[in-house]
Amino acid sequence: MCPEGDTGLSQDQIAAYADRWVACIGNQIVGQGGTPLQALQAAKALRHKEKPTIMYIPGTPFKFSPLLDRVRAALPDDQTVYLVGGALRDALLGRPYRDLDFVLAEDALPAARRVADHLGAAYYSLDDVRRIARVIYTDQDGDRQVLDFATLRGPDLEADLRGRDFTINALAADIRQPQALLDPLGGAVDIRAKILRACSPSAFGDDPVRILRAVRTAAALDFHIEPKTRELINPAISKLESVSPERLRDELFAILAGPRVASSMRALSVLGALEYVLPELLPLNGLVQSHPHTEDVWGHTLLTLEHLERLLQVLGPKHDIDASSSLMLGVAALRLGRYRDGIKKYLQTSLGSGSTQRQLL
Repeated sequence: MCPEGDTGLSQDQIAAYADRWVACIGNQIVGQGGTPLQALQAAKALRHKEKPTIMYIPGTPFKFSPLLDRVRAALPDDQTVYLVGGALRDALLGRPYRDLDFVLAEDALPAARRVADHLGAAYYSLDDVRRIARVIYTDQDGDRQVLDFATLRGPDLEADLRGRDFTINALAADIRQPQALLDPLGGAVDIRAKILRACSPSAFGDDPVRILRAVRTAAALDFHIEPKTRELINPAISKLESVSPERLRDELFAILAGPRVASSMRALSVLGALEYVLPELLPLNGLVQSHPHTEDVWGHTLLTLEHLERLLQVLGPKHDIDASSSLMLGVAALRLGRYRDGIKKYLQTSLGSGSTQRQLL
């Protein structure tokens, strides 16, 4: 880190480089980027004859699962392993997370097996061709954590990250320097701006299911899909027809498990994705209802879904005074509140394949 006293920068100026790599020549920052190489290249463009010192300026310290320390202890010191994706995104957001994803330049399967043996966890090979494995660790309380290990897709880490869905998930950190973020696509900036941005122009063409994932992620994090990414979605919509029904089902049920379900369904309709996910709903749009209804059947259905979400929130495990502030929801809480535990148990009932009664409702 280039400390304030050495650079002559104010604390506010240093804060502008939080979670970034910088190139320093003497007391001056002459380049910055999301990785050491990007910072070096930026510096060379300005001061090509001089050799800068590359430093990382940390922001708020990341809080990682203690399991990360045990994974690190299980692997050789000279083996380069990167923590990637959602855990880093959620660490930046201050959100809880459970699962950990790792990538390695070498074969990931032996590393995953070694970690599983060290933890006394279950090991599964997910893809022998692409060399992807999963470790499932169950703690003393019966809680499970999933650790996925994959071999780099591409010649290096940056190529692997550029092949991912959104910049907020294209984050990495060496497990031996977990506080030094590697962010070649500017995902940390997008997280702070609450923006969902595709990693590449081919992101949705490469995997059309990412269209549904974009809607789900934006709703779950309260982000908005930036305009250029929305433009990339339009030509890829028809490719949803080639996606297996099982993948579409799983992504749809993931949307139904999250917050703002009505908003997500409205977004799927606007994007033109409902035709491939729930075509039965298409005739509802524009179907006029008789007086006293003011909405067509599609609008009425979305309003019903919104009210359902509020009702389920009111009848959640704990009484939410704000959620039941309307007269109708307050009456519902009064009449049905005694059944909270039973309702919770019922809605959490598994239907198989990971779905629940709540999602089906």
